[in-house]
Amino acid sequence: FTVLRNGHVVHLPGVTVGPSTDADGNTIAIDFRVAALSKTPRHVLQRTGTLFRYYSTAILGGFWQLATGQVGVEELSGPIGTATTIGQATVSAVNQAVHYGWREVLSLLALLTINVGIFNLLPIPALDGCKLIFLLIEAIFGRAAPQKLQMVVNTVGMALLLWLMVLVTMQDITRFL
Repeated sequence: FTVLRNGHVVHLPGVTVGPSTDADGNTIAIDFRVAALSKTPRHVLQRTGTLFRYYSTAILGGFWQLATGQVGVEELSGPIGTATTIGQATVSAVNQAVHYGWREVLSLLALLTINVGIFNLLPIPALDGCKLIFLLIEAIFGRAAPQKLQMVVNTVGMALLLWLMVLVTMQDITRFL
């Protein structure tokens, strides 16, 4: 079965369309069937990779929109906005996830985990991504960046992250009051 999705032709394995017959062999309808894929390590890894790619693309797209100005800082939420949104949405989302099953709960947890992991790997001072930049510099030049430079960069980065957190928290307070 082949479909056109976002301008690309995609083959859907395990999906068949064909006539459905009754007990006497008479054609009664055109039928659409989705066959389950066997849960082999290969299929599980392929599906995991597909979901990871999907979530990562969505998360990085959001960061890109923020960095390029397509989305403003006013769209960010700090701890208060996050707690308020979670308070409003969590009951509904968790109830829906529990209603639909453990797979949706695990999918939600995967999304949150990937989001935190990607954010931590961004080359922002005071996060692990910045440390990776310093290690890359060390690999290229054969010596580490001066400790004082690393300390200053991480201190400035932490100060900017804290400033951003205060800014969005103040936005949240004015938005929700």
